[in-house]
Amino acid sequence: DVQPGPLRGKSDSKRSLRQSPQFRDQNMPHRTVASSWTGVYTYDPIPELPKKLDDAPFDLSLNVGWFGRFTGVIIDHPPGIPEPATIAGRISGNTIHFTKKYRSLWIVDEHGKLTNLPDERSLVLHYEGQFDQHRTSISGTWKIVAEHRRISGVEWKVPTASGRWNATISRNAK
Repeated sequence: DVQPGPLRGKSDSKRSLRQSPQFRDQNMPHRTVASSWTGVYTYDPIPELPKKLDDAPFDLSLNVGWFGRFTGVIIDHPPGIPEPATIAGRISGNTIHFTKKYRSLWIVDEHGKLTNLPDERSLVLHYEGQFDQHRTSISGTWKIVAEHRRISGVEWKVPTASGRWNATISRNAK
């Protein structure tokens, strides 16, 4: 005859999992990610522009949640875009993927002049990268996919743009 054991509440079962040796692997790599980063993004040459755009430094703040998903904010420094961008993405292992959007559309004309179109929706920038083994730096690529837009009644072709980016843990990180 098998006798039923005592019922366990949720807190008891969680405690027993945490105390179990199989969940206390000391060889498991440290998987936390800092919340504050400082970096720079660069541009690959864009055939539609006469000169290469300047590198732009930025600050990145991450709020990491469950299953590696995160949201955050990127603040560019001159000559970058002068408004915060929101980001959302995922960290899986040592890989990070996210999209970046500004509140409005920013374009660079053929002379390299940055212009804001506040009534137009932002382009979506796609970022991917790799953490170093200690998770103190990230490097990767970014891309804007070409698209056609109707702006103020005029058809525009937004060219593909791409580049590289890297970031290190900010000195102000907690």
